[in-house]
Amino acid sequence: MMTLIDPHDGQFFFSLSRAVSLVCTDTSMTVTLNTEDAFNGKIFAVSRPRKCAIRGAGLLQTSLTFAYEDPEDQCGVELEDKGIFSNTIVIQHHPMIQQKGDRAIKLYCFFEVAADKVVTNSYDIISE
Repeated sequence: MMTLIDPHDGQFFFSLSRAVSLVCTDTSMTVTLNTEDAFNGKIFAVSRPRKCAIRGAGLLQTSLTFAYEDPEDQCGVELEDKGIFSNTIVIQHHPMIQQKGDRAIKLYCFFEVAADKVVTNSYDIISE
């Protein structure tokens, strides 16, 4: 179950767990991984794993932002329907090797089209 964390200034913050959160704004979605130990793995978009990725720098928080209207289509954000944007990411704990325990997550941002207002967001874990 998702939890609404803190709505303000037209942004909505949701969290499926303490580890992963998603922020949807009118121009982008940002996924953040919070860890108890230093993260040295990587987070990447499935459609563009080399061009749209971030490597952990040994910190406890790692974030990656995807613009909805990316002119070079580097990050693979898709317009599912009017006001619904999605992208699929992988959280990989080793910087080079995918292992058991890595996760693929489909991110969603939902907008009320008539008012250009953020309504909600969600994500589904594809694999564990």
